[in-house]
Amino acid sequence: MIRCRRLRDKKFAYDVLVVDDERSIAQSTARVLLPLRAVIAGTLEEAMTALEAHVPQVVVCDYFLKGKVALPLLKLITEKHPGVRRVVYSSYRDPAIRNAVDFGYADMIVAKPATKEQLLAAVKPPR
Repeated sequence: MIRCRRLRDKKFAYDVLVVDDERSIAQSTARVLLPLRAVIAGTLEEAMTALEAHVPQVVVCDYFLKGKVALPLLKLITEKHPGVRRVVYSSYRDPAIRNAVDFGYADMIVAKPATKEQLLAAVKPPR
């Protein structure tokens, strides 16, 4: 079974949507999250297309993507799929990222680089 796919097969069911414009980081993040099944999206548009095809349990998303911010994606997920866990995975220390959590658009922030244990803890649902 293939556990990690790029967004080509729209019928593939997955647990985690990894959104990052740096492909190597997205791939390594998906590998760290095994045995969870992951799909990688490199842009906000790809992520939104993935959400139309299947709603994952968790979205792990970089905040800054090729000159855009992930806030519209986080808002969309919050409004349309409130049960999806939203994790911002970023190397930046920007107040806008903290605001995404404060306003309820993200559940938590994980700073890049993170350990395997930190990422796995972030995608687990709260008790």
